Amino acid sequence: MPICVRCKAQKTSLPKSGAFEGTCENCRNIKHTTRSNSVADDDGVDIDDIGDCPPWAKKLFDEIRSTNSEVKKSQRTVDEFIARLDNLEEKYSHVTKENTTRIERLENEVLVLKSALSNQINFSEQVDRQIRSNNIVVLGVDEHSDLDGANDDVEKFHKIMQEMQVVVPEFSTKRLGLLDNNRRNNRPMLVTLGRRAPLRADILKVSNKLKESTSDKMKKIFVKSDVHPALRKEYGRLHGVVNEEKKKPENAGCNIFFSFKDKVVYRDNEVIDKFNPVF
Repeated sequence: MPICVRCKAQKTSLPKSGAFEGTCENCRNIKHTTRSNSVADDDGVDIDDIGDCPPWAKKLFDEIRSTNSEVKKSQRTVDEFIARLDNLEEKYSHVTKENTTRIERLENEVLVLKSALSNQINFSEQVDRQIRSNNIVVLGVDEHSDLDGANDDVEKFHKIMQEMQVVVPEFSTKRLGLLDNNRRNNRPMLVTLGRRAPLRADILKVSNKLKESTSDKMKKIFVKSDVHPALRKEYGRLHGVVNEEKKKPENAGCNIFFSFKDKVVYRDNEVIDKFNPVF
């Protein structure tokens, strides 16, 4: 006896061709109402009034209804999530704009401060150079003993100028750094020239005459222009490098010296240190 391909019921006869081939009468008589009188699923198939149908069909339509319900719930959840994202984007978009504006304003303020600081540094350097333009620094003047009969720094500077054949009627002196009686090295002497004194450049031009002096103490004295403390510190450091390098046994026989022109320390023809002041 033939079996229905849908409900699996045994029947005396089944259609052997056409749209209902192999289906029984009950399966062929499933009723469908119009869309206006029933609710259809998303594919246009009426699932609210399925009429008389076999159990397997009802189960199938129940699963479709359940699936459609879950899909609709998921869709509502997705729609709500998208709406909340849109609200968040709208809420925080103005915060992002405010932060961007604030960052741009801070960057502009930093540029202004950099410019002001650069101008201040340039101005300070100009003032510093102007103040130092009337100063000279005398190195190698013993502060613990006399200089060819001169005892204090004023008399010693007069002696030095006499040796250089320069008359300086107005000046003031002071020693740079703290006094330490245990130090072997003498502190530099800072001399500020008065209004009636010769130009600093004129004094520096004839400072080489001290090397030609008959006095051993005078030959050890150097007259230099006053420079920024950072420069003076760096010159002192490099002179210290020269002295330390000369003491090393491996440098025996080497010519180690500081070149004012190149501002480097040489060991023979090799550069071993460079002038690098830190302001």
